[in-house]
Amino acid sequence: MSGISIGQILQAEMDKRGLNQHSLALEAGLKPDAVRDILRGRSQSPRGATIKKLAAYLGMSVGQLLGVDGVTTGDRGLSLPTGGGKTTSYAETIVRAVQPSREINELDAEPQGGNGAVLPDMDGPDRHPVIAKWSMPEDFLRANTTAHGKLVIIRVSGDSMEPDYPAGERILVDTAHQIPSPPGVYVLWDGFGLVLKRVEILLGSDPPRVKIKSINPAYDTYERALDEVIINGRVVGKWVWK
Repeated sequence: MSGISIGQILQAEMDKRGLNQHSLALEAGLKPDAVRDILRGRSQSPRGATIKKLAAYLGMSVGQLLGVDGVTTGDRGLSLPTGGGKTTSYAETIVRAVQPSREINELDAEPQGGNGAVLPDMDGPDRHPVIAKWSMPEDFLRANTTAHGKLVIIRVSGDSMEPDYPAGERILVDTAHQIPSPPGVYVLWDGFGLVLKRVEILLGSDPPRVKIKSINPAYDTYERALDEVIINGRVVGKWVWK
């Protein structure tokens, strides 16, 4: 839709639905002047809140209403209109600004691949302090993880999970996932320290036991009774820098 103004797109959508300026404004929760100014080209850069309300009522993405081909709210693969740097910058800014996002705490906790840290409950009453806050698009999180619990970010310490999780790398942890099933990489208190390991329940064990394994073959695999460990959460993502 390169070269087509937001007013033209809006008018076309109104024509398809049999809407006039007043009815559209009323249904979208806007003042009639806001719609009129867009249609007449008086407002080439409407407020983000105005665009969001119009797009929501019309059942369009913000990107589609702005004339950005193939863009949906939260889509990182922006394909912005060519020509007119101001329009491109505005469209990109609005699409990114109005997408729903989630704030995620980065904790001062470094689960080790070796001997572990000293605090058993990573996000409990005596939680590790928050050292940073990250904001991530909800669409991105939903597209890349099924985690619906409480997410935190922490850094890896130690080398037992190398090469997959090197020291200093940030990982995204779902702290609501506190049963090690299915098998996967978890942050847990193993009775001695806060560690990052691959954990799986040993089938048929009574009482239940878990196998705790490193990726680095230099470290031994060991077992613990399930009630002897504290599962802080499952790793659902990490940052990879090229």
